[in-house]
Amino acid sequence: MLPPDSWNDTVEQFAAGFARVAGMYGQTPTLGRLYGVLFLSAEPLTLDALCEAVGAAKSTVSVAIRKLETAKLVRRHWKKGDRRDYYEAVADPQRLVSDWIRTFLTPELDAWLEVQGLARASLESPPEDAPPEEQLAALRARLDAWDTFGLQVMQMLAPLLAGPASSSFAELAARAAAEGDPE
Repeated sequence: MLPPDSWNDTVEQFAAGFARVAGMYGQTPTLGRLYGVLFLSAEPLTLDALCEAVGAAKSTVSVAIRKLETAKLVRRHWKKGDRRDYYEAVADPQRLVSDWIRTFLTPELDAWLEVQGLARASLESPPEDAPPEEQLAALRARLDAWDTFGLQVMQMLAPLLAGPASSSFAELAARAAAEGDPE
């Protein structure tokens, strides 16, 4: 990437970088470009201004903006006397991480705790058709390794989470704190 010659070049390159990141997460490049443009905008922008900035149709930008709002990456604003919606990027890193934890990680943890508990119960009291004991021991070790890893991740993430979390996150964070630093 060449150094930008103008602010517009800077915004374009920044938005292109976010377009690549969006693709890494299975999202459209337009979604990433919109976030990049809004991140470097000194003031909230209208849908029309965003269409012009990313060179996309209003319908495409509208869908992408709704996805960004749902992911809590963008906020909508109103201006008195103006019927248009204005949008700005959420740029506070702690807020972004906290919202990501609540929106995406916590439901995954809830699902993990549920299925892991079922598997552990079967491993502790194996049904008749269970694999041989040496295989059960290997499966227990596999679950234990994931638990250890999960607790280490919780130790790292717990300080980043501002406000209330789900019971699963709180449970894992408390276990992580109780177990102290990983060896």
